[in-house]
Amino acid sequence: MENETTDLLGNYLSYQEHYFCVKDIIEKQMEFYAMCSEDLNEIQNQLSNVEDSDENYDLIAPETQNIERQDKDERAQDLHPEFNYIYDLSGDLGIPSAASNTA
Repeated sequence: MENETTDLLGNYLSYQEHYFCVKDIIEKQMEFYAMCSEDLNEIQNQLSNVEDSDENYDLIAPETQNIERQDKDERAQDLHPEFNYIYDLSGDLGIPSAASNTA
């Protein structure tokens, strides 16, 4: 039976070291099988250049993030606590309640 960890690590000290030794072979195979390998390489390069910081995520949903920051700063309280309880819909549907079965 094969051991995936041993097979992937091989005789190398790290997975990264093993990858760099077979990188050329992998790239040749990708050219053969991957129809859009250039796009994948470009995306990989862009991702490797992105730093993990709030600045990079500000473009995703800036208004939502701004509201969340304001709420956190103001320690906003839930204005509708009545919506926070679990409603058992089974009575409305005329089916047995799952909550009564867990007793």
